[in-house]
Amino acid sequence: ITEASKPKISPSSKKKAASNPKTASKVKSSAKPASSKKRSPRPARVFPTTRWGSDSIISFEATEHYPPLELTSIVGGFIFHDGKVVLANVPGRGWEIVGGRIDVGETPEETFRREALNQVGVTLSHIKMIGVVRIEHMGPEPPNCPYPYPLGYGVQFIGVVDQMLPFSGGEDSLGRSLISPEGFKEHYYDWTEYYEAVFHYAHDVYLKWRKKLKL
Repeated sequence: ITEASKPKISPSSKKKAASNPKTASKVKSSAKPASSKKRSPRPARVFPTTRWGSDSIISFEATEHYPPLELTSIVGGFIFHDGKVVLANVPGRGWEIVGGRIDVGETPEETFRREALNQVGVTLSHIKMIGVVRIEHMGPEPPNCPYPYPLGYGVQFIGVVDQMLPFSGGEDSLGRSLISPEGFKEHYYDWTEYYEAVFHYAHDVYLKWRKKLKL
């Protein structure tokens, strides 16, 4: 078929075709419907559990939502400085991350900043919540129990050092040490699969967060 042999369509014919319901329905039906498929949410990351003492089970959930504050008594976190982790030499235990009990009237963030200063002598420029620690006590309630019983929570943070102040130790810590991520396992006082999984998650979050903050 040549261009000359094709039937010519006048402008009025085009208008009629557009106003014809049957023609319009054919045009509409030729369009492909938009895909109704939605991306399925990523499955929640599962972390190993570990024991705390002889009769308590600790588990971790990666979240930025706070647990019930009336059941939240402790905080802990990974502090980073120039790509290294700042550890505290806690009396009776050894090298571990910064953490402690929430004082009356404190928020979890305030506790984390206070413990960072008391245990390793640093101030923090940025902090970020990365998860919740669930502590389930399986045994009988001890007398004068200082923690929520039988179920309590802790808040887990990561932090970035603002100032590294002179520090030679104190009541809460005998000293501080900056450890590379590769050497973290050898220094941590009670290394388990639980701490390994949580540390790797915290480090991954820190690397993405640092890039976003342009640190």
